Amino acid sequence: MNVMQIIKGAGGVDSLARISANATLSDVELSAIVHAASPLLIRKLHERMQEMSGRNWLRRQRDSGGPQQFIDRPMLLNSSALEIEGNRVLDRLVGGHSVAEQTGLLLAHQTELNVAKVQQVLPAIALLFVGAVCKGIS
Repeated sequence: MNVMQIIKGAGGVDSLARISANATLSDVELSAIVHAASPLLIRKLHERMQEMSGRNWLRRQRDSGGPQQFIDRPMLLNSSALEIEGNRVLDRLVGGHSVAEQTGLLLAHQTELNVAKVQQVLPAIALLFVGAVCKGIS
């Protein structure tokens, strides 16, 4: 299973379309970014779940309903909350802001897409991924 399947399985098809539109990326380009990010995001989530603090963090995410709302209400992906929440989730998931930046650079290189576009959508992808996981454990 990959991040795209997890997000779509949680009802995030419209949210993914909204991310594509907001970043002026085609569905194929967004899919390339999501597929390239999948191994890292899944591995990092698995690593976080090995720690009590990581399990508690995911529980708090689930209980707050924060990440799930971006799947259930795609229009929120147009809000300023997306950038704040998305970066917070991405930083927590991958291990900090500098790691998240490096991840964006690596993914841009792998997908041969514009770095700014990749770094724009990566927080949203991480947020939808965590939201989908939270919906699965609700």
